[in-house]
Amino acid sequence: MTVPGALGVVAELLRTQPELTVGAGTVLDAETAQCCVDAGVHFLTSPGLHPAVMEVAGEAAIHVSTPQEMAEAMKAIAANPRLRNVLSGCGLERASAFSWSRTARETHDIYASVLFGGVLPAGH
Repeated sequence: MTVPGALGVVAELLRTQPELTVGAGTVLDAETAQCCVDAGVHFLTSPGLHPAVMEVAGEAAIHVSTPQEMAEAMKAIAANPRLRNVLSGCGLERASAFSWSRTARETHDIYASVLFGGVLPAGH
């Protein structure tokens, strides 16, 4: 995502016009992919198939490698409400696997493991 504020616009569009199918492009890393999913986008595009982006997308994605494959996937999603609903449902389910509290807890645990052998001193 290279346009500042784009995800805010996407979220507002989907809030006011939920019937829209909205995607996000130039998704280069897992954090950006997660922010896009959290904003409610229906599809992501990326100039490369980065493993971290694929991990975030999980089953909620159609992985393509060429512009022709992307066009075909977009046509299939636009023309097939069932496919669109399945992918959207998978996306919501996948997004529920991520949370800031879980991220904080796991980050804390990693630091505790590295610094204190997995146990923080009393009072921390």
